[in-house]
Amino acid sequence: MHEGETLYTLSLWDALILFAFVGIWLVLVLTRRSPSISSFREFVNLLNSRGGNILILMAATFYAFRAAMRLFYHVIGMISEGKLDEKSAVMMMALAFVTGTVFGQFSGALLKTMTGHESDSSAPPASPANGNGDAAAAVPTSAPTPGIPTMATAATPGAPAGWGAKS
Repeated sequence: MHEGETLYTLSLWDALILFAFVGIWLVLVLTRRSPSISSFREFVNLLNSRGGNILILMAATFYAFRAAMRLFYHVIGMISEGKLDEKSAVMMMALAFVTGTVFGQFSGALLKTMTGHESDSSAPPASPANGNGDAAAAVPTSAPTPGIPTMATAATPGAPAGWGAKS
């Protein structure tokens, strides 16, 4: 067994931490000190905030990075033992997936969450093409192509408020 394989085994410390969590939960339940439904709901609402999303994404980013490093050590160990040649496509695809896709998604979402910009769906209406506020001048003079909306059809009922209206 090489170093990469030992990273995937359940160690004594992992089992002790798991049993400690289960033991603490059992003690809380038996002494009737376990969290109430309302406090659990408040905790979930806390995780649903921007700060909670940052914490969750940070933990997922570190976990994905840890999994990528484990996979690197595992592949290097298999290559050094002769169980895998350097041109194995399946293992290289796994490395590309873990490092690019999994880690990239979590770290990208973390950076997007930490920028501080809310996604605003209330964009201002588009300004006319000539820029002087005259919407009639922005209507194309050529015949419209069937199936493609133009500024002239944007003023019809059902269009969002402010589209094609004169100011």
